[in-house]
Amino acid sequence: MTPVDDPDTGPLSQLVPRPARYGGRRKTGSNEATMSGHGYGTSMTHDEIAQFLYEHGIGVLSLSRNGHSYGIPVSYGYDGDRSRCILDLGFAPESKKETFLETTEQSCLTVYEWQSPTDWRSVVMTGDLRELDDGLEADLEQRYYEHADDIEIAVFDRPPEMIELQWFEFSIEELSGRTSRST
Repeated sequence: MTPVDDPDTGPLSQLVPRPARYGGRRKTGSNEATMSGHGYGTSMTHDEIAQFLYEHGIGVLSLSRNGHSYGIPVSYGYDGDRSRCILDLGFAPESKKETFLETTEQSCLTVYEWQSPTDWRSVVMTGDLRELDDGLEADLEQRYYEHADDIEIAVFDRPPEMIELQWFEFSIEELSGRTSRST
């Protein structure tokens, strides 16, 4: 990890809190009815959430370290039978992602779809993320590739042979979904 990447001594550690958006006042306008009272959209049912997670294979995994957060795009395969997601994560030498994984007590995985301000869905999951030391059973690897939107290893700035791939299990402890759509 370079000094720039270190959340304890890097540039992020020097940030001063900014004033609240809109001068501490709540934004008003055409979305006032949507933003007031009960929050955005409506709750999704368990079946709607499961279908959404099976249909989408990418999300944002949020990790933390010493009060700093780190969100990374990931591919996942949803396993609703066991309330978990399977992830295939790649690590370069001195990986920031790996450093954050080592200190994160509870992770958050967010999956969303946005078409317009009146057409969107999102699912937020919190849970434990653990490395699958024994690899992955054949049926789970097949499920991963059926549902995940996997990326090519060439997206990293290092040769593919320098990237260590490892399977992880995200055990879902809390799950919620919201949608702009009427059910």
